[in-house]
Amino acid sequence: MIVASSLFPRVVSRKQAAATLLVVYLLLICLLLSAYVPWHSVNFILGVIGLPLTVIYGRVAPTSNRFLYLAVVLVGATFFIAEQAVLFIACSAIMFALWEAVWGKAPFIMLLTVLLMSPTAQFLIGVFSFPIRLQLTKLAGYALASVGQAVTIHGNVITRNGFDFSVDPACVGLKMLLTSLLFGIFIIALLQHRHQKYLGIGSVFISLTLVALLNILANIIRIITLVQFSILPKNLLHEVIGLACLIVYVLLPSVLIINLLVRLNGTSVYPVTKEVIAPRQSKNLSFILSVIAIPVIIVSAWWSGNKQVVLPAAATPYVAGYNGSWYEPDILQYKNDASLVYIKKLKGGLYGEHNPLMCWLGAGYQFKSVEQATVMGKQVYVGLLTRDQEQLYTAWWYDNGKTTTISQMEWRWQAVVNGESYAVVNVTASSRKALETELAVIISQKQFASALR
Repeated sequence: MIVASSLFPRVVSRKQAAATLLVVYLLLICLLLSAYVPWHSVNFILGVIGLPLTVIYGRVAPTSNRFLYLAVVLVGATFFIAEQAVLFIACSAIMFALWEAVWGKAPFIMLLTVLLMSPTAQFLIGVFSFPIRLQLTKLAGYALASVGQAVTIHGNVITRNGFDFSVDPACVGLKMLLTSLLFGIFIIALLQHRHQKYLGIGSVFISLTLVALLNILANIIRIITLVQFSILPKNLLHEVIGLACLIVYVLLPSVLIINLLVRLNGTSVYPVTKEVIAPRQSKNLSFILSVIAIPVIIVSAWWSGNKQVVLPAAATPYVAGYNGSWYEPDILQYKNDASLVYIKKLKGGLYGEHNPLMCWLGAGYQFKSVEQATVMGKQVYVGLLTRDQEQLYTAWWYDNGKTTTISQMEWRWQAVVNGESYAVVNVTASSRKALETELAVIISQKQFASALR
């Protein structure tokens, strides 16, 4: 070990070796996780373009072992959890451990950029922003109604003069919110360089919170404009107005606010040319882990992509009036002449889920509208699905056999704190009336209580 590390610099410098290993891990992600990483996402591309700004104009700080310890845990976890999300996070942690062992602690805004361009962030924003979209629709509808406009509001849809305007994920979800936050980070990086000052973590969060609030305001103005002038999605002006709102109501005010924060609240930046010194042992451990982990990542990725799906041998729980079967190892499917029901078991409050907003999109359907509804005193989401000429009505909620909720925070909190086991209950029918009839029976009689155990 001592001999190897002493000979290592004679062959190639540590920075060259670290850069080579970083390229190797980027190739591993490209080759092994190509289906998981959102290469064509606007925010991923934007993050790749802007990431150098956060490095060049970030703060140079002493090295750290924080990602080394995290990487060790995550590489070990790949032996037991061969999931693409775990592999992606493990590769990212190893790359940051290498970076911080050679070039110093990664700037906080660099970490945030990588986080926001990751698939995990896009999934979380897509799911957790859904209640916000409903509230935005209400606010925009009330604003239009207050000035005498004849509008009706149904969930995430505003109807005016016979035209439906849907507040979809492109408004406050995946595209505009993440885009605003990424631009906010890049503005911070540029203004830090201009003033030769850096913002602390608290000030960065304050800045991005203000950016997010400006984004919400911009979306309300955008929705009102589109509805007022009846500009439908296929109209070029639909995208032009969205871009104009992003620039005028988010980016320009963000520059002014963040510039003020950097000037008043920023502290001196370490000189960019300052050489960062790290203990030799820390550097060696990072290099050793990154080399050892390569075959582990490859094997785990191969196992994740080639493992066979084995459906449980046990019979499905009996539900009167339905024919049940296993759809996947953790998904039960029940059918009758009136409806199709999926019981999707959730692993826990810290895991992903089989969210109908995502699953139906994967099946080729589009949500034309989604709204909250009350059935037998219980809150559920109800959506209208379309695919070509086909229409379906679907409803879902989270259930543990005793408690039902539509709140992401509530079921996840109960799962983490109290160990409650929840499932997504998703009921689909061919018409709204048929769906409401099925829901009334299912909820009042707790028909699927046996399947939830």
